[in-house]
Amino acid sequence: MFKILAGKEYEDKTNSLFQVNKVLWRFAILESFIILILVVGYLQLKETVSVTVELPSKIYLDEGVKLKRGINWANKEFFQVWGRGLAHDVSNFTNNNINKKMALVVKMMRPSVALKKDEIIAKYTKAIINNKIKQEFSVLEEKIVDISKSEKQMIYNGIAKQMVGSKKMKPKECKYAFTLKIFNNGVVYVEDIGTDCL
Repeated sequence: MFKILAGKEYEDKTNSLFQVNKVLWRFAILESFIILILVVGYLQLKETVSVTVELPSKIYLDEGVKLKRGINWANKEFFQVWGRGLAHDVSNFTNNNINKKMALVVKMMRPSVALKKDEIIAKYTKAIINNKIKQEFSVLEEKIVDISKSEKQMIYNGIAKQMVGSKKMKPKECKYAFTLKIFNNGVVYVEDIGTDCL
């Protein structure tokens, strides 16, 4: 049953509804203002956030293959790009450029790993320089050993054609291997390197 209000009772009820309505309008305006500030802040934040992904100077990748990488993981193709780049750079050298090529590999190592490998790399480069070795390496087979989601070993079997001084050596079958790992900072590091070509 409806109750009809009149006089003072009607005025009090109406004033009460107006007060509630004012509070709701103020709350709605405040919410709209907060949402506007959040939208502006999000758009400014979106413009300042950038993701940098380092890749080798030459991309060794088949058409149609997509690279996927997170903070501490990557798909197989991402590791292939790095592995093929390193295999090409490190395995094709002369006695004049081997120091530069190996310096790039050392730069991709974590300092603690580079210190452990320093003596081996120094002996390797010294042997190439002293014997005036020039090498061309052709990859015949690529093998990926899955260590973890963030770490893979890339093995490249192929043929090495070498010149020692002025003497042309018989082509030989040998391999290069690289262990690559992505850490939480998103950077790809060389954890290990090896070859049986020399």
